[in-house]
Amino acid sequence: MPYGKPDIIQILQREGITLINNVTKCVFHDEKTASLRVYPGNNSYYCFGCKAGGDSIDFIMRLHNLPYKQALNYLHVKPPTLIRRDIRIRELTIEFNAWWKEYFEQILIPEWDANPAAFEGVCTPKLVLYQKAKSDGWVYVPPPTMDEMWDRLFEIAKKG
Repeated sequence: MPYGKPDIIQILQREGITLINNVTKCVFHDEKTASLRVYPGNNSYYCFGCKAGGDSIDFIMRLHNLPYKQALNYLHVKPPTLIRRDIRIRELTIEFNAWWKEYFEQILIPEWDANPAAFEGVCTPKLVLYQKAKSDGWVYVPPPTMDEMWDRLFEIAKKG
């Protein structure tokens, strides 16, 4: 089957769940009154009791406690093909995360080590975390300013 979300009503019927006027008792919790409503128009469901909701894939993931890929296999659905834009967004995210890590390791950590008192007003609750975690090989330091993050994002986007 090509990628496309399976019909929620057909999936519920296949799982042995009977609908009356697009409503049934929720299979995710015990209840006396039906509270799970199916919306065929947008191929989704919502339970007013436990607040569970989503599409047919979400339903199968929750019902059988499956991760996304296994739910697609269970439903005999091929995963979507990534388009060029999605691939580029992933590449930019990876590049930005690498810059973020470098910022922490090369700029903030040396500054913190040289003068930890300068950071006390900025992130007092994190000082203990930093000192405790430093011996374990990981640290928490305050993030760069929004201006620095936007500048870097624009630099990365210009490359693409």
